[in-house]
Amino acid sequence: MRILLIRLLTILPSFSGGGAERVALNILSQLDKHKFDKTLIAISGEGPLKTLQSVDRYIDLKKIQLRSAILPLVRVIWDCHPDIVFSTFGHVNLALLMARPLLPPSTKLILREANLPSLSLQKSRYPKLFSWGYKYLYCHADLLLCSSERMKAEFSHDFKISDDKLSVTPNPVDVEKIRATAMPPIRYPGGGRRFIAAGRLVQQKGFDDLLTMFANLPPQDHLTILGVGPEEKFLRQKAHSLKLPNVSFEGFISEPWSRYAGADAFVLSSRWEGMPNAALEALAVGTPVIATAESGGFSEVQSKTVPAAIRIAGTKDEFQKYMFETDVRSSFTSLEPCLLPPQFWLRRAVSTFETYLTSLVPYT
Repeated sequence: MRILLIRLLTILPSFSGGGAERVALNILSQLDKHKFDKTLIAISGEGPLKTLQSVDRYIDLKKIQLRSAILPLVRVIWDCHPDIVFSTFGHVNLALLMARPLLPPSTKLILREANLPSLSLQKSRYPKLFSWGYKYLYCHADLLLCSSERMKAEFSHDFKISDDKLSVTPNPVDVEKIRATAMPPIRYPGGGRRFIAAGRLVQQKGFDDLLTMFANLPPQDHLTILGVGPEEKFLRQKAHSLKLPNVSFEGFISEPWSRYAGADAFVLSSRWEGMPNAALEALAVGTPVIATAESGGFSEVQSKTVPAAIRIAGTKDEFQKYMFETDVRSSFTSLEPCLLPPQFWLRRAVSTFETYLTSLVPYT
């Protein structure tokens, strides 16, 4: 009979404000402390989400690049000798699989993929390397967690990953905390429609396209963009060149949900995604979402929520049309009803994850 806790070691590149980081940290915060001993390793311990960590042990490798962290990471894994190593970033996943012969033989690898391969590979800096890794390395994981049925189907069909190594795990969203923190809603002053977008200011998020589409809307409408990233200067210049004084860049906000709740729609202009966490959080506070067809498995959420909660645009013209059709909400004295399907709620999603962990390392 097992009397020890299941030793889980989770690896993050950093504590930047992305959805994949929030997913991992949300999971760690809720895992049953009577079953799991939790260690968190950060390649670089920098970033605004650092305060959200909730683990038994935290180790900062203090490395800028992953390649310089591989050997220190292997040494730490041997020191901790975990039952399970969990990672949710593609480049870290591939590094772990290449280093697997150097890891303790009994350690299981549970990997989660953050982006949909069919959309992300063509935009990757190293598409051939990642494609090779998906095909020849991912099959050596003990379990590969996918954020949507579409992602699971791609790994099964395109990369020949065995179905018994693939599982769909919903992103865990802390609906109760989000809704409590979202009161009172914050709405940009003035009349007209209020749109909000959030994410790293990088090409993936398509904010440049969003600015072009927004330029055709009435001047009384307003767009708020939350986030930081290398494209900030370019996007600010583009907003200026398009003569858009009704666009504001507000940087990274760790708890943006009151701003989501104060908007008429959350706009998701991504060129590729896996399962966009910010859009799920917008649904949690009752704000409808307009999304591109390239937004990964998000279209699967559409059939699980109420009509008009999510509108998926196949073209830029259709996306712009949905923005035009957005209604100005009449009252912001309370939150709209939650639009997020129950399988994404934190406790239920984490329970699904715990089931996968204990299937590999039974707890009795």
